Amino acid sequence: MSKLSISPKRLKSLVSITILPLFVFILACSGRPKYEPKPIPAYKSFEEYYQAKLAETKAIGPRPGNEERYISFGKKTPLAFLYIHGFGASRAEGEETMDALAKKFKANTYLMRLPGHGTNKEDQAKQTFAEYLDASREALEMIQSQGDKVILFGSSMGGLLCTYLAAEYPDKVAGVVLANPFYGPVSKSLNLLNYPGGLTFIKLVSFSSERNSVYPPGTPNVLPERNDYWYPRQYFSALVGVNDLRNYAAVPEIFRKVTSPSLLLYYYKNEKEQDPTASVPKMLEGFEQFGLDKSPNPMNKKVRVENGMHVLMSKYIITDKAFIEKETEDWLKTITKK
Repeated sequence: MSKLSISPKRLKSLVSITILPLFVFILACSGRPKYEPKPIPAYKSFEEYYQAKLAETKAIGPRPGNEERYISFGKKTPLAFLYIHGFGASRAEGEETMDALAKKFKANTYLMRLPGHGTNKEDQAKQTFAEYLDASREALEMIQSQGDKVILFGSSMGGLLCTYLAAEYPDKVAGVVLANPFYGPVSKSLNLLNYPGGLTFIKLVSFSSERNSVYPPGTPNVLPERNDYWYPRQYFSALVGVNDLRNYAAVPEIFRKVTSPSLLLYYYKNEKEQDPTASVPKMLEGFEQFGLDKSPNPMNKKVRVENGMHVLMSKYIITDKAFIEKETEDWLKTITKK
């Protein structure tokens, strides 16, 4: 049999005809998602809003201790805190630290429940990134009446949502505390969702439509009760929402508009011991872009937490909360001149 020979010119032509269109198609499919903000419903008061949210949660059937929560120190306090939890979690992801800071600053504090969270995995799988953004915008608008200045706190995906809010509504945000914000994954497998058929491929190689997110008994630094406040199992399809949010909000267009003073808390001890879920390099890269459309806020601060995990502020995850709370408290006093 004679050898098949292809001239370099012919080979280049074949590549152009077959590979280049495929590459362009993939890029088109993995672009930034579209988001059209919905009008925020009209509520007569924060209390009416809060009761409406509790009723919505109750109608779905919340897991105990997973519903939204409001901590009140009066009709309007000098500071008000809004906490946004991460993907698959609940208010318990940051509740212990928020309780301590709310008490310390006598700040009205709202720990919101993101759509599809704290209830059941079917509810979670239906949510889109737009619904996460709309719910966060609504919470930011309503907390304005509860404090003279509003400070945002966000863990993981909640940190990304807070970043978006600070970028788009700087006049409503006096400061941002980001605890291991999800600007990108450590595992590259999530990137498969950026391509046509990615979700189907993930299901095929996993031989399941669900993923396990339970920490096995005896996992160091994780209390068994942790699994009561995170979904133990999630549909892979639920990951589409968080991946779309990452592609929409973890981008220079957003980072460069963040002018509010910002505190980044990130878990990094060494090359082997660092956040296993959210990429630390992506956190640092994003944070360095804050404010570049004008000028970075001089009160921006990065704090490396060596005794940590991906979840930094939960009662059910053992981390150096004394250090985390002290660093956050000192920074808040600096930006509010208290």
